[in-house]
Amino acid sequence: AHTGIDCCFSRLNDQRLYGFATCLMAGLACTLLSMLVFFNPIKFGITFTFGNLLSLGSTAFLIGPKRQLTMMLDPVQIYATATYLSSIISSVFLSICPQQALNSCGNHY
Repeated sequence: AHTGIDCCFSRLNDQRLYGFATCLMAGLACTLLSMLVFFNPIKFGITFTFGNLLSLGSTAFLIGPKRQLTMMLDPVQIYATATYLSSIISSVFLSICPQQALNSCGNHY
């Protein structure tokens, strides 16, 4: 049986695992639900982005947000991080303003 300080760390680790699992499952659920509303751009963009952010945030429960951010900004990972974040921003932008984005893409005759 855990006593004293060991008991506190054990609970903390359990809470971290529960937070990770809950956040990951919610993220996966949102991402899967976004496929059901695929033809509604606004609903798709919001649920897909929210699902991705929840899934990304779930790992912060395991390693901590500061360490996760440090790892994401590591010189080896920075290009992957930039690509991932720009794709999330693009999906939100294109889902909220699809007509304006398409008109500004060069359909000028």
